[in-house]
Amino acid sequence: PAPPAPPKKKISVVPNSTQVRVNQSLPQGNRQSYETMFTGALAQHKLDTVKLLKESAAKGEKSVSIAAIGEARKENVAVMRRANTFALKFGGKHRTEQEITAALSKAENDAVQLYIAEARKK
Repeated sequence: PAPPAPPKKKISVVPNSTQVRVNQSLPQGNRQSYETMFTGALAQHKLDTVKLLKESAAKGEKSVSIAAIGEARKENVAVMRRANTFALKFGGKHRTEQEITAALSKAENDAVQLYIAEARKK
C-alpha cells in the first residue's frame, strides 16, 4: 500500500501585516493526543520497570540488569521524544531534555514504590 499523504497545508495572511503563516491542518484534539502519547509512554515505562523488577526478583537477582532497563528506557524515551517533537511542531506543550529525563526517572521511582507496596501485601 502507498504511504499516507502528508497533511494539507493552509496558508493564512495575518491581518494588517506582511507575515504569512503556514499551518498544518491538524484538528485541535490532536494536540492533546501528543500529550496522551507522552504520558502513555511514561505509564508504559513504569509498567515495564515493575515487570523487570519482578523478573529480576524471581531469578534471585538483587537488581535489574543495566541492559534490561536500558532497553526499556530507549524504547519509551523514543516515544516521549517523538510526542515532544510533534507538540513543538503543532503548538502543544514542549519539554526540555532535562524535563523528559526527570519524568522518566520519576516513573522509575514510582515503579519501585509500586513494586515494594505489592511485595508488602504478599
